[in-house]
Amino acid sequence: MVIHYFVIIAGKSDVFEWNYFKPKGVADDSAGGEMAEQINNLTEWNFSVDNLNDAVFWNKYVLMKTGKKYRYLKEVR
Repeated sequence: MVIHYFVIIAGKSDVFEWNYFKPKGVADDSAGGEMAEQINNLTEWNFSVDNLNDAVFWNKYVLMKTGKKYRYLKEVR
């Protein structure tokens, strides 16, 4: 299994792959722990949280732009 993250921005129909982390191969039974470990390097999160409401996380690590392009998002659709 390879971990990938996808982002849909409210009000838009585009789907983006979040590429802050490089895709990482993991065993099926350790994927959740690896995801939590990666995200927790940037913000506090676990599977009991429905919404990640950390503006610094979103603005610095996900939605940051270089010029008019997202730095860590690649459009996939």
